[in-house]
Amino acid sequence: MHGAHISFLHLGAAGRDSMSHRPIRRSARRRPVRRSKKQDEQVALVVGVVVAVGLVAAVVQWLLTHWWVLVIVAVTASAAGGLWYQKAQQRAVWEELV
Repeated sequence: MHGAHISFLHLGAAGRDSMSHRPIRRSARRRPVRRSKKQDEQVALVVGVVVAVGLVAAVVQWLLTHWWVLVIVAVTASAAGGLWYQKAQQRAVWEELV
């Protein structure tokens, strides 16, 4: 193994040894870019729209699964509307009599 001597000094590229490398020059730190208030409002608006669409989709999916809830709501609303209409007619009759 005398001929298989490995030199750890010649690990650099193009024949330069590793000790002659200059330190890596780092670019100057850039200041973070500040968003304007308008951009913040736009981001908030987009997030709000995404949340609203997701919520509507979840409610629609739930109602499709629980369709009977819509039937109960429709029957209850019809009964309440009918009672309101009957009471309004009675009020009109009393107004004519008085």
